[in-house]
Amino acid sequence: MVVGRLKLIDYSVMTTEISLRRLVRRARSKQLQSKVFISLYEELNERKAIDGNEYVTELLESTEESGSTSNYQVRLVLDLAFSSYDRLVNFWTNLSKISPRLQITYISQLHKLFNSNKLQQQPGLKIEKDIIKRFVNVQFKQYVSQLTSESDKNIISLTNHVVTFAIYIFKSDKYGALIEEQATSQLVSTIVALLKSLKLNQLLNFFILKIKSVINETQMIEIVSHSKDTTKAKVDEKHTSSTTATTVSTSSTFKNLNISSLSPPKLENFSDTQKFIWFSKIMKTWKFDNNEAFLKSFINNFVPQDKRKNPYFITSELIKVSFRGFGYSVLNNEPRYVLFNWKNFIISRIPIILSQLKVNNSNSSSNNNSEEIETLDKAILYGFNSQSDSIIKVLTNLRIGSIKSYDLRQIFIKTLIFNKLLVPSSFQTFFPMESKITHQMIVNELNQFNFELNIRSKFKEKLININGEFTSLEESGLLAYCNSLPTLLEYSYKRQHELSSVVYDIMKDLIQLKQHEKLNRLLLSIFNNIQLLNIIVFNLGPEKILDLLINFIDSENYDVGNDDDENFQEAYSYCGVIILGIILIIETFKIDLSSLQIKNSFIINYINDFYYRLCDNLSNQSPTIKDNEEEDSIIIINYNNLLTDWVNALFDDANDGLSDELIKSIGIKQIYKLIPIVYQQAIFATKLGKIDFNILNNGIDYLSQVFLIPCIINIIKWLLKEILLVKHDNDSIFIKVLSEIIRSNYNKNNSNANSGTNNNNSHNNSNSHDLSTLIFKIIINISGSNILLTLKKLKDWESSIKIKEIIGIITSELDTNYVEIESTLNEAGKIQNLNIVEEVKNHLVNFQQNFDTNSNSLSLTRNNSSSAIITSNGNNGGHNHHMLSPPFDQQTFFFHNYLNRHFSQLVRLLILETQSFQKSNNESTKIFINLSIYLIIMNSINTSEDKKYWKDQLQQQPQSNVEKENKIKKQIKFDQQFNSSMENHYSSIFNDSNSNDSNNDQSNDQVKKEEDQPMDVIDDFSSMLKDVDEDDLMLGEEDDLFNDKGLMNNLDGLVQSNGIENVTVSTSKVLDEFNAKINHHNNLLRQFNLIRLREKPESPLSRTLSILNDKFIEEIDAFYI
Repeated sequence: MVVGRLKLIDYSVMTTEISLRRLVRRARSKQLQSKVFISLYEELNERKAIDGNEYVTELLESTEESGSTSNYQVRLVLDLAFSSYDRLVNFWTNLSKISPRLQITYISQLHKLFNSNKLQQQPGLKIEKDIIKRFVNVQFKQYVSQLTSESDKNIISLTNHVVTFAIYIFKSDKYGALIEEQATSQLVSTIVALLKSLKLNQLLNFFILKIKSVINETQMIEIVSHSKDTTKAKVDEKHTSSTTATTVSTSSTFKNLNISSLSPPKLENFSDTQKFIWFSKIMKTWKFDNNEAFLKSFINNFVPQDKRKNPYFITSELIKVSFRGFGYSVLNNEPRYVLFNWKNFIISRIPIILSQLKVNNSNSSSNNNSEEIETLDKAILYGFNSQSDSIIKVLTNLRIGSIKSYDLRQIFIKTLIFNKLLVPSSFQTFFPMESKITHQMIVNELNQFNFELNIRSKFKEKLININGEFTSLEESGLLAYCNSLPTLLEYSYKRQHELSSVVYDIMKDLIQLKQHEKLNRLLLSIFNNIQLLNIIVFNLGPEKILDLLINFIDSENYDVGNDDDENFQEAYSYCGVIILGIILIIETFKIDLSSLQIKNSFIINYINDFYYRLCDNLSNQSPTIKDNEEEDSIIIINYNNLLTDWVNALFDDANDGLSDELIKSIGIKQIYKLIPIVYQQAIFATKLGKIDFNILNNGIDYLSQVFLIPCIINIIKWLLKEILLVKHDNDSIFIKVLSEIIRSNYNKNNSNANSGTNNNNSHNNSNSHDLSTLIFKIIINISGSNILLTLKKLKDWESSIKIKEIIGIITSELDTNYVEIESTLNEAGKIQNLNIVEEVKNHLVNFQQNFDTNSNSLSLTRNNSSSAIITSNGNNGGHNHHMLSPPFDQQTFFFHNYLNRHFSQLVRLLILETQSFQKSNNESTKIFINLSIYLIIMNSINTSEDKKYWKDQLQQQPQSNVEKENKIKKQIKFDQQFNSSMENHYSSIFNDSNSNDSNNDQSNDQVKKEEDQPMDVIDDFSSMLKDVDEDDLMLGEEDDLFNDKGLMNNLDGLVQSNGIENVTVSTSKVLDEFNAKINHHNNLLRQFNLIRLREKPESPLSRTLSILNDKFIEEIDAFYI
């Protein structure tokens, strides 16, 4: 395998003795590239020094005899001049010795190159910034001073070109920033003296007019004093002072924030950081579903106007940015689903996008002079070779989504071959040293790629047409087929899209027909294979699957009635599988539902109260509110009696255990709420010595029953929280219980628990695929990473047999490609006594360099010709598994993680840095301000509607203090004491209504109540959101978040648009409405806007906030979405 740079073309070095004249003629005839000519010129100069006369006659003046190749030779001379300090001095020293007409040719061509940014766009030629800086500060001034003052027609024309070029340099954001203050004064004085000597008063007036906005007061006064004999050049000092004052005004600071004045390397680094931020959000939010829309957005946001119709340039940039962004995400230790999205986007979507761009393929061109043709091969090479060493290390040593290490560049080339963008022989062209992948292997894989899978018919055969009474899930072949799909679909956009559509359609049909058993089979097959789930979600987004499952479980009762069906426990488990599936999706794809609660939604409130909060909001305390004391008392007595029955059945040996009658006495949804409470109390009772551990263990055995296994997810999460609270104790009751739960479920269904098989993809290795095994595997997929992370935080965990056993079981069962890694400040060993604000600023400003600087610290262990990441060998036996995780730099990751977790600090830091910038005009601060603004916009704007909304909000004027105070008084109610209600009592778990009719009644009653009592709606919304402060409430009207008409009117509209009355609005639609409101409420633009609107005009911050506000509006305008 070749690791590092790729090369298709080598240039031979000319060794024949040759004069400068012959070299120039040879260069013209062969049209040599600049880097080749410079190399030969240097070799010639080393053999025999080229003197000034030869340089002038054979090089500078020979352009006159070159005819049609004049522009080529002028460009050649200019590239030579800017290739080193010595050659720069040589050129500008000798330029004044040639005719004015020829000087005009060179100055005019140089002006064009500067203006079009083409000075640095020769293949293989890099112009150093210091050379440009030397030119604008020293050499150009010296050249101007050598110009003659003879009033000749050609001299005047040359002076016009020189002055025009000088004005361009002064006014250019890119080059003007490189001129030092002293050099500015000297160059201006030299030009003024030249114009005066030539009596070019009109040109002098024009020159002064153009440059006065970019020079300071002292310089302007100097010019005035030098020019007081010219009428139109007189400038009175009062006006000059006024101009200078304007320069330091708000508009001037706003102008100085423009990043176009950055040097080319810094500008490129800034652009790369912006692209990564943009790409990263797309990968985290699945905004790549439409290939054409994605490409259009990329072009409009990042491709220069003059390059937007250049498919070669767009292709090169897209490949470069995609691979670099993926590398950054690996080094930043982004969530595993994000890394999967990056990888899958590169290998399945980019080929489709490239086919739309239609770049030439080198194999399709008969032109022998391939160096002049912009081909796909060259675009790919540019994209690959643009990567830093740290990124290349990542790309060539991956195991994301695979059990073997691979080079992502090779996978990408294969995908292009499969999509007929490259021919099969191209692989060996790019990777000539790769011996493991032969041409025949590529051809065979290409044939497999073109083979029709018939995915829909396979699901029909293995699921729809199966009779579950006679054929088990394993016998149907569905599970094995689903496990085979990730490999079959890896390269194909079409196949992936077909699978996702088929799964969604089948799921929707099974839900509509209420075919619970078939739906359960489908969900078990998908949720047991995280990679397959990633593929489906990649093409659909998580919301479509979540909406189906959430609406279904909220509307379904799972009422088995009084049937004597022996399999009713299995039917109950169907509900548990859907609950686990929803939790798996929100955990795997980092979806936060903790910010809200929805009345009448079982699943949303269950996840909040029993998964996020782990029943911490519930207690046995009797209500202090006595409105319905007698009724509440009866409810509590009934709850306590039921709790006693369940405790006796689960933990008392004298009882017959869980009877069917007891199980059916309440609904399965209530059981899933009751069980976590029962086991939490039983574990604490054991900890306090009130019951024996053996008794507790008897109860733990019941958690292996198929319908109770889903409850384990809540219990494990609660145990992990308690383990961290007593992390000094490696033998605590909580670790013992965790061990028993995992062992009892694992050993029951896995006879090979200690067989020592390598289970990197354990879903293919289990000998038994019965329901309990598959349900427990979903729990491992959800909580496995958290178990490993928690236990490894304990001191001396390696000395605990139980902890090592737990880790061994989890590692053997978990697909280690999807194990999350956590890094804390303590783990980032290099970070000590840091100024976190300054370090975060430095991280953002020097984003790309941080990776390159720290790349040597990455832990990559090689094994022969192939590489594995953080693994000691290729065949780990038993439980001695290493996390097959990508390398990442601890320090870089910490700051990246800090920005993600403490995003709100970015707004205040931005304001402080903008204040500082007004005084210092510091370049690093400018970069930080612009990147922070871009980050905030990306955090806050998701749609074109958001863009318009926030532009309108930022144009609002601040409210008066009276308006603010009135709004706060109107919308905030203060409770003088805490009062518990029945909602805080354990018995509230039975408050759910399971019948659809009662749901409708309750929903309609609630709507009426909300219409009659608008303040209740405000209270509901206030409690729906966490951390609502006074600043938020000051601007409540801006999005109707706390308005009694806002949300309910929207929901009423949803019902009325369907032409039906008295129907419950689906949970997913309510969820969508809430999320839209919350996205406007909880983002960084809102936080900035609140600060801006509450600030008084006379405040020291007012001017800073005004500058930032204008900058936000400008950037939002420019942002294409």
